[in-house]
Amino acid sequence: MGRRPNGDGPVSPRGAKIIELMRDRGLKRADLARLTGEQPQTISKIISGSIEHPGIDKMERIADALRVPLDVLRPDSRGVLRLFDWLGGNRGK
Repeated sequence: MGRRPNGDGPVSPRGAKIIELMRDRGLKRADLARLTGEQPQTISKIISGSIEHPGIDKMERIADALRVPLDVLRPDSRGVLRLFDWLGGNRGK
């Protein structure tokens, strides 16, 4: 588990992806919470990894809010590859 860039505590691999996508879109955790209908604390717990298995419904809402395919948020190498494809312009191919 890594640390957040501002040193606010641990961040899970999935959380690092979420943070990167939020940063790219100019979103704060409160914005993502509002867009997903989740509490800001829930978003923070998903990012930190203290909620290890947030459930498909929560992750679908987060993916929708971030405008990425759900696979991008998978905590495995396939998700990382999908993220690079998505950011590299191979969207939907």
